[in-house]
Amino acid sequence: MKLSLLNPASFWIGLLFFTISSAQSQSLPAEGSNAIFITTSLTDTEAYLAIGKVLTEQSILFSVASDGLLISSQGNSIANNKGVIFTGQLSLQKGVVKLTGSLRELPQADGSKSTKGNLMHAHYQGGTTSLAKAGFSYMDELAKKLKPALRGVIHYKLQKEPMS
Repeated sequence: MKLSLLNPASFWIGLLFFTISSAQSQSLPAEGSNAIFITTSLTDTEAYLAIGKVLTEQSILFSVASDGLLISSQGNSIANNKGVIFTGQLSLQKGVVKLTGSLRELPQADGSKSTKGNLMHAHYQGGTTSLAKAGFSYMDELAKKLKPALRGVIHYKLQKEPMS
């Protein structure tokens, strides 16, 4: 019986490729993940049209910016927290959609909260119910709604400058 070295070599090359590619991003959020990426094989124009359709269907406010789309939750609907609004940035470059976001506390008319509008970057925190995690959950739900339209795969990553 003749053994082929092709199968073991292919296995090790595949394993090496998987290890290297998974070190850069993860398919599940890790502590501190603040950016969500969705890969797509669509052209930029097709991807932006698909994204616009999903955002419109979900009643998510968005506007066009020079480097992508700016998105915003309507009113104060984020995680049932009154006085908190989600703002995010969605950009597309070379077949990869990047989604980042932050939460801003809105000033209250009665003066019961700070009028400074505190800003907090959305990021994953396991086992907590913080506003930062609520913002990340909002982004994650949006990414899951975009995934079928983009025919892509979702990955999570910690970035030093999440909104750039």
